[in-house]
Amino acid sequence: MINRHRQAGFSLIELLIVMAISLVLLGMVAPAMRTRDNASAEVRRVVADAARARSWARTTWHTTTLDVDTTNRRWRIVDDTGETLDASHADANGWRTLATGVAFAAVQGNPTDMEFQSDGRGSANAAVQIVAGNSIWTVTLSAMTGTVTADTDS
Repeated sequence: MINRHRQAGFSLIELLIVMAISLVLLGMVAPAMRTRDNASAEVRRVVADAARARSWARTTWHTTTLDVDTTNRRWRIVDDTGETLDASHADANGWRTLATGVAFAAVQGNPTDMEFQSDGRGSANAAVQIVAGNSIWTVTLSAMTGTVTADTDS
């Protein structure tokens, strides 16, 4: 009687099938993750510029505004003298543009422009949404404290 022992493990074909299925699943998930990454990157840029606007207001004693143009997907920092702050990747008028596939949306009942007084507080509560696919972020200015926060709604 011949005693054949079968070795335990996976064959090369089985491993290739599992790898192929994994790649297909990864291909379906990657675009959704990329959209979320685009939105969060833009949120970080806008919040950083809001912090710059607040800092500029406190250092120069000028009311400074993060001017958000929802229609043209752009924003800039401008003070009450009309001076715009230089920013990387901004045009000649100081406007910075959102990445392709990302847009601004107004939040009902709130202005989109975030105005900072010389003491660092906001002139009024303000909010704007940053939208990319199913990823929605709301950037909010609290007038009382001058704090800018970003929260995801998705």
